[in-house]
Amino acid sequence: MSKKNTILVVFVLTGAFLVGLGVFKKVELYQQTQQQLMQKKALFAKARTKFNSVKHAKYDNKVIHDFDYKDYKAAIDNDIINKYSIGTITIPSVGIKEPILEGVSNQKLSVGVVTVKPNQKPGQGNYALAGHNQLNNGKLLFGNLAYVKPGNQIIISTKEGTFKYQVTQIDKRLSAAHGEIIDDNQGEGIVTLYTCNNQTNNDRIFVRARLLE
Repeated sequence: MSKKNTILVVFVLTGAFLVGLGVFKKVELYQQTQQQLMQKKALFAKARTKFNSVKHAKYDNKVIHDFDYKDYKAAIDNDIINKYSIGTITIPSVGIKEPILEGVSNQKLSVGVVTVKPNQKPGQGNYALAGHNQLNNGKLLFGNLAYVKPGNQIIISTKEGTFKYQVTQIDKRLSAAHGEIIDDNQGEGIVTLYTCNNQTNNDRIFVRARLLE
């Protein structure tokens, strides 16, 4: 075989290997995702039967990183949902249904959405929640937040009761520098949701809704 043909064969085989590796990675990710969905479904059903009153939860905002399955496994092993679940958030129009966990940590963000300020209560001030954008057009965490539309309903249930909000404002390219969106001076009886925009590194997907009377 000529040197030219040998190089061509090596190139083709290398390309085939990389394509195969890419397919394997996608299959592996799909299997991990399905496993996560099944585990979360069981834990979430259990957590909904009791909403905790969590005291002294930590808010480790400065150490947050992208979703990592190691955090997810640790969260499952540490029973994070049942320990820190204070309620649920449901957005029927886009299929979001997640536990609300008190405090901020990588483990909590891997299995639910989190309160970003201490001592928040739904129906009062600016109830702010954050979550990972785990999958584009996916079923995990805030992966479908980008598909919320004005007028959609957001339902938050806690020990205080069930609160229904209507979406009034959406921004899919909000700069991460706008940290004021979670401040209480933004309004009364509102909820603020945000997640990363996977298309841009420095932007956030931001949704705001107002409490329905």
